[in-house]
Amino acid sequence: MTKIRLNILVICLIAILAISTISIVSAADKTISPTTSGGLKKAIDTAKNGDTIYLNNGVYKGKNNREITINKNIQIVGKGNNVVFDGQGKYKFLKINKNKKVALQKITFTKGNARNNGGAIESRGTLTINSCTFTNNKAKSSGGAIYCINSGKLTVTGSTFTNNQATNIGGGAIRIVNGESSVTRSTFTNNKAKNEGGAIKSGASMGKEKLSKITVTRSTFTNNQVEFSGGAIWTNSIKFTSSDSTFKNNKATIGRDTPTGGGAISTYASESTVTRSTFTNNQANSRLGGGHGGAIGYGSELKKSTITGSTFTNNYATSKGAAIQHFFGSHNPLQITDSTFTGNTVGDSYCPPGDIIIHSYHKNKGNNIKNSIFN
Repeated sequence: MTKIRLNILVICLIAILAISTISIVSAADKTISPTTSGGLKKAIDTAKNGDTIYLNNGVYKGKNNREITINKNIQIVGKGNNVVFDGQGKYKFLKINKNKKVALQKITFTKGNARNNGGAIESRGTLTINSCTFTNNKAKSSGGAIYCINSGKLTVTGSTFTNNQATNIGGGAIRIVNGESSVTRSTFTNNKAKNEGGAIKSGASMGKEKLSKITVTRSTFTNNQVEFSGGAIWTNSIKFTSSDSTFKNNKATIGRDTPTGGGAISTYASESTVTRSTFTNNQANSRLGGGHGGAIGYGSELKKSTITGSTFTNNYATSKGAAIQHFFGSHNPLQITDSTFTGNTVGDSYCPPGDIIIHSYHKNKGNNIKNSIFN
């Protein structure tokens, strides 16, 4: 009897191991190279939900490594430091379907091109980007590198965006519509947009305001440009937070009169919080009487706005608000605490030369500047 029980136990253990092996095989991760037959497209098509695709070093291009639709939850990870997807100036790389979760890590996307939105990636799902590089991508409309619309969440960490461009609308690097997003420890350099947000444009459509927000933390924005408003960042009808970030040499070159320019940041109808951030040599220029807010331009219907522990140095506005222009306050005051303003200037001799201009047609009580230094 004891021997029979022992045999039954051994058979059960073998069965369990067999089932475990089948399970592991069915969810097996895979590794591909630039020469792998079918490229990334085949790897994604044959993957299952939750799989990870690893990429060996090399340049991935051609029909099997571009214009790929992702309709499953998946991770794509570069195994080395030289995993590059090259769109050859003609194609975008990925399109992520609604409600899908995609994570990208240690990949460079270069020379992507879109006839509409998202020069490298267009997402309607939840997108996580970690330690990736986006260079020389271009979209004819919005989101030179990334376009996210109605997404669950966009998370960008430790990534670099350089020389990306939105040629007709906004978001030289990233355009976000209706969603929650965060940017952490990332760098934006030499990105350009036609209308709003040289690096990032984020806004909400009617009815989506409470669901939309963007948080920027420990990130750097340098030499980004826009032809209208928000040299680095432009927001509309969302909750916007910037902390421990640096904005330097960003520029809004405004071709028409507008109530706000915002050499670094321009925000409309948004709740805005800026904490421990540095603004240096940003410019809001205009040929036609605009050019307000050398560093920050607050526009119409503004919600609560606070600036704490931040530094504004050598920013320039053609017209009003060498550092900050607070226009059409709409009953919501501006609060500035523990901040320093040095060497900020306006170019128009007919306009007041102040670092900060608070300009409202409403009875706007409660504007408060305290414990701050003006040099």
